[in-house]
Amino acid sequence: MSGQPGFFDIQDRYEALSRAGDPLEGLRTMIPWESFRKPLKKTLQRKDNGLGGRPPFDDVLMFKVLVLQALYNLSDDQSEYQIRDRLSFMRFLGLEMDGRVPDAKTIWLFRERLAQAGAVEKLFARFDRHLEEHGLMASGGQIIDARWTVKNEQNFYGYKNHINTDKTHKLIRRYHVSEASLHDSNAFDEVFDEKNTSKDAWADAAYRTKEREAALKERGYRSHIHYKGARGHPLSEAKQAINTRRSKIRARVEHVFGRQAQMGGKFVRSIGIVRAEANIGLKNIVYNLQRFIFLTKPASA
Repeated sequence: MSGQPGFFDIQDRYEALSRAGDPLEGLRTMIPWESFRKPLKKTLQRKDNGLGGRPPFDDVLMFKVLVLQALYNLSDDQSEYQIRDRLSFMRFLGLEMDGRVPDAKTIWLFRERLAQAGAVEKLFARFDRHLEEHGLMASGGQIIDARWTVKNEQNFYGYKNHINTDKTHKLIRRYHVSEASLHDSNAFDEVFDEKNTSKDAWADAAYRTKEREAALKERGYRSHIHYKGARGHPLSEAKQAINTRRSKIRARVEHVFGRQAQMGGKFVRSIGIVRAEANIGLKNIVYNLQRFIFLTKPASA
């Protein structure tokens, strides 16, 4: 007999997916997706215009679509196709096999509304509170760095993702998106995290200035910002050795960017800083979602 698969057929396929190690299983079961509903609703401020027609897709479901996009670096058209094609995507989103699937235009409109409302930073902050509620406080000191992204498939510096990663958990605690022309040091205060339980701070030499060193010391912080040489005045062997030691700690932030490189890395589909802020912010959220799963997943799982 042919036809649509029945309930038990679908369940068997889902169980086979789980046995095969569905990479979306942890995201589906360990992330408190409902905690995002309130900030989404507040941001989107949907109104019933009473005109009838199909109801809009659930806000949390649409946010999960954007998570898939960021995780797999998918365009809107690719997202629509992959949702229809991949059983793992359907299960992650909680969609029925014969149910409606958001099309490319719907996905674009939802992301655009979030971008224009500046909502992604609020969603990032909401999950950061969840991290704290689970004992994953920003601790061990903070590591600050930045990476550029490619804009519109052209190989030039488009935007920068400035991030603050805590040393203990290797989670992104704060971030700032800028045009690539902004010097790294100018975003230092934007991402500096007063909530970190340690007074240690690491960054590369681009962030080092006499004024910053004095300001950190005055506030009781221990600066581990790399020393930098000057023309005709190379670093002494002693300072080079200190930089080498500091690099071993600062390398933790490279792991963050390395993981994001697997999610499309330096490529971002954006025109304009507002959309870049949303797309890059989503990648930062997705990194933290996955890192949370790694840090809290039972060892036997």
